[in-house]
Amino acid sequence: MSIWNKVLIGLILLASIGFFILGARALKTHQYWREQALQLEQELAQERDVELVLKEGLDSPEVIAREQELDKIGAEAGEGLKRAKQEVEGMREEAKMGVRRVALALDEELVDRGRVWRDCRPQPAPETAKTGQLKVVVEFPSPHQIADKTVLWAFDQLPVEQGGRYLGQFTVDGVDNTGVVLKPTTRVDGPALANLNQSATRNGATWSLYEVMPRDNHRSLAGLSEDELKALLPEETADEYVSDGRSTTLEDVKQRGLAGKVFQVDESGQIVKTNGLEAEVRAENVEGRYVRQLRDYEELFRKYHLRLTEGVDRRNTLVRNVLYVDPDRLPPGTDLAGLQPPSVPALPDAKRQLQYRQDERDRLAEVERPKCFGQRDAVAVHLAAVKGKLAAIQAALAETIKTVQGMAGEIARIQREATRIIDERTEAMAQAPAGN
Repeated sequence: MSIWNKVLIGLILLASIGFFILGARALKTHQYWREQALQLEQELAQERDVELVLKEGLDSPEVIAREQELDKIGAEAGEGLKRAKQEVEGMREEAKMGVRRVALALDEELVDRGRVWRDCRPQPAPETAKTGQLKVVVEFPSPHQIADKTVLWAFDQLPVEQGGRYLGQFTVDGVDNTGVVLKPTTRVDGPALANLNQSATRNGATWSLYEVMPRDNHRSLAGLSEDELKALLPEETADEYVSDGRSTTLEDVKQRGLAGKVFQVDESGQIVKTNGLEAEVRAENVEGRYVRQLRDYEELFRKYHLRLTEGVDRRNTLVRNVLYVDPDRLPPGTDLAGLQPPSVPALPDAKRQLQYRQDERDRLAEVERPKCFGQRDAVAVHLAAVKGKLAAIQAALAETIKTVQGMAGEIARIQREATRIIDERTEAMAQAPAGN
């Protein structure tokens, strides 16, 4: 074997040792990354289990099915799921529902309620006291995303007992980066305009703007006590809210005049459903759960505004009538609501016309009365003369009629006598001999 062969074999051995070391290193590297990949896959599976719990909720069918699947694999496989459930159990009730159901509930709330802009600051202008139009600054969100011509419902954010109330329905009549200009959709006057101006000019006033009129529901006032409800609500409707959800009988509901229904309940106190519908109590002496009738506040406010407008119009009509008849009869301090008294009121003008007619009557009486009496006397004399002539004519007529009647009787006698003579002569001629 030559020296070069030996050198080549040596080099091959040295290269083999290097390749062996590199192969061992590669195997070690592959083993390390396989372990890392396996660990990451396990962590990813656990994170997906956490995501499943957060997304679907603790008691969802998907979580229960995944838990059963992991139990079959082994106790370690379900560690991520158990850890996620423990974390969620310590959160609020909404988190236990899962992101999907919370998002669905949020969508339902938004569909039912619409968007709301809170802590809006009114900025009254000179025309606010006359028409109710004003600008409202909307700081959050920015931009506020309120489009022009949008219809909004405004509420004062003060508590009701401190004067917070519904302020009215408005149309957006201008938009900029800081806020919107609100214009009432209907005419605002009287108490409604006074409430609007009082709220808009209050120091530090804040409003809430609703895209949809808030819907009535059974949850909104559920946390208030009976005394709070009676202090908050009108006397004629407070009893309905106090009794809402409580046990009572149909007879009691009818006697108290409550608007709503009484439903059957099971042993656990839940309302019984038949074919998906709540079963009502039919017998008047059977207890059930009273559920008050929900109200459409938008329609109620519309009817209230209509009645208020009609009342204001009637009041203005009466004031206008009094102004035209006699302004002095109006009570002191009467709000004329922009009405101006006429230059010539009707009652003083009527009195002047009455006095003129009375003077005219007296003047005519002094001048025309003697003429009328003279004409009356002349007519009376003429009437007496006419009556005398009439009596003479009637007497002559009666005498003439009597004469005519006598002459008619004489003519009738002459006619009878002539008839008799003719008859005698005719009979004599008939009895004479033929030769004669």
